[in-house]
Amino acid sequence: QASDYRANIRAAGAAASGAKINVYYAQNEMETTFSEIIDLLRSYQNDPTSMTSYYPAAQLLAYVKGLNSSIQAMVTDAQGNPLGSGRTGRYRNLWTYVGSGDDLVVKEIRLGDIYKAQIQMDSLIAEGYSNVADRYNLNALRALESMTNIAGTAFGAVSADPVVGFATSAFSMMLDTSTYVGAQDTLDKANAYNLAKASADLAVTGNLLLSREIGMAGDLKSVFLTMDGWRKVDPELPLTLITADVSDAAADAASDGAYAAVAISVRNDHGGSVTVAPTAEIYDSFGFVDSVSLGSRTLAPGETGEFTGYIALPVNVLRDMGGYTAVFTFAASEAETMTIAPTFGPYAAHFNVGTDAVLAYLRANSSASQPLGGSLAAGESRSASITAAAGNSLRIFAAALPGSELELTVSGEGEKKYHDHINENDFVLIPEASGTYTLTVTNRGETDLDFVLTAVTTSDTGAVLGLAMPYANVVAGRYSYEEDGAEVSGTRASLPVSLYETGLVRGMEIEIEASPLTDGVNTLPAALIEDVIADAPAEGGIVLEPGGGKKLLLVYRPDDAAPAGEYRGTVTITVKAEQFETALSPYAWTRTDDGWQFVIPVGVRIDTDIPAPPAILRAAAEEGGITVEGWSEPGSSVIICAAENGSEPGTVAAVVSAETDGSFTGRIA
Repeated sequence: QASDYRANIRAAGAAASGAKINVYYAQNEMETTFSEIIDLLRSYQNDPTSMTSYYPAAQLLAYVKGLNSSIQAMVTDAQGNPLGSGRTGRYRNLWTYVGSGDDLVVKEIRLGDIYKAQIQMDSLIAEGYSNVADRYNLNALRALESMTNIAGTAFGAVSADPVVGFATSAFSMMLDTSTYVGAQDTLDKANAYNLAKASADLAVTGNLLLSREIGMAGDLKSVFLTMDGWRKVDPELPLTLITADVSDAAADAASDGAYAAVAISVRNDHGGSVTVAPTAEIYDSFGFVDSVSLGSRTLAPGETGEFTGYIALPVNVLRDMGGYTAVFTFAASEAETMTIAPTFGPYAAHFNVGTDAVLAYLRANSSASQPLGGSLAAGESRSASITAAAGNSLRIFAAALPGSELELTVSGEGEKKYHDHINENDFVLIPEASGTYTLTVTNRGETDLDFVLTAVTTSDTGAVLGLAMPYANVVAGRYSYEEDGAEVSGTRASLPVSLYETGLVRGMEIEIEASPLTDGVNTLPAALIEDVIADAPAEGGIVLEPGGGKKLLLVYRPDDAAPAGEYRGTVTITVKAEQFETALSPYAWTRTDDGWQFVIPVGVRIDTDIPAPPAILRAAAEEGGITVEGWSEPGSSVIICAAENGSEPGTVAAVVSAETDGSFTGRIA
């Protein structure tokens, strides 16, 4: 059946190709729109008497420059160089302005959706086709498996009232001997279906992104057209930040993440009503994690508006024991005087995600402060001092709007690791700090800028292991492909295991031992361990440097003659480190002469029954679309393609899931 699944992928790829074709259309349309804006402005230069409104040039220029900087920061590094072809853009959601009749209102552009769809696609490719895995950033895969595979909703932000929690965690699934999942191996049905579904999602999201990019150009044009036919614009909006906070998020012992509550309060000190639209971006020591838009609301004069939302995040131990920093900004507009306000902020809040015990440990052994913040004039510098006990780690983050020329320098003892989070070298990690440090921020630009500096001090936690194993029981899958004119086939089952050192101070050595599997009578050989990123066997001990990671597959290859049944065994993980803090791990580690051990029961099911292919039982035109009903394996994903004739693979029109009785219903618009 491999050819059928490949056909699904080809069909999804055909759907995705539409996005590539539309790029040229999008570029031409945006260039035309920008030319019309330039022509409008040049008409004032050539004939000042035709000007119908007063333009506050500084405000308009600041808005356009800020919008350009935000867009450029998505696809370039901190030095302005384009990201490499193997890198996914750092797409974020933006709040922009748009003309609406005689009003100027804020509008959200959700460019971040393409980032999440692309990362989902990349992870599936890396999981099923390890030869291309080294193209993808390990931390991107880490974010994906922690949020998409573990969270009970889609990757990232959820509504202000989440109705679903985190799904069963790796910890629970490791110890559950009853739940099996479909294998995710090269050319097997589960990965083929998932990859085809992700291709379809990416195709749809890619085309949606292009329409949003075109819309941004149109929105900018509408701002100038609206102002062209209107009146004076006030230069400022007096708004006051009251609070910006994210509370520590408590995760159940059986969960690998939690929803963090994000909140910001803003007071309108203006004489008219103002529409406010906040956004929070989440960062850790590795950089941007995700973002959440908190909606928009119109505030009456003197009114304080509270904006809240939730964002799904993995526990610290799977990302960074130093925790997270939320960076808040908000856009604002006032329709009565058509005021364009520059982005307000940034403001920052530090928080952690973990079990109650871990949160208590972190509160007792770490501290966060904001020693500097506010506005810096061009050329101005400001300094502050902080002290860290010997052996503590220190994380310093100077957040400013994208494109700001803010320079951060840190003087004091110890190695300093700089990183670009929003702007160049705006984050510093000192793994082994000691003594007093002077933190200096300097505005190297030609205009004023706002910033906020956070400092997080954490005691020496030793080596910390983040262990991600999405499932421990797997159904073996058949594979078949052609190589050098001959068919290669067999049976394979694999268990993905990801290992991360998240203390960022000390490394460790890890040994993984997989036992043979048995059904009580028959025996399957022990798994081979493959390093997905290196695309090679993982031989001997695995060395994790501070902040490093490994993505592994435990690969079982049953003989074709192996009887059907459930085969059980164990995987033993042994950690060797100078210092290993088990209090920060949800797993039951046992101290041995060799180090610390954790034993995971695993299972492989061999099912020789060949599932029937999906069948369409009914297709009918209804209410401007086509409703498709059919039957498939219960719980399976069904990809519905639309084609002009039966010989074409068609394009993906819908992806649905079969119910527990096998029935499915899909709709083609």
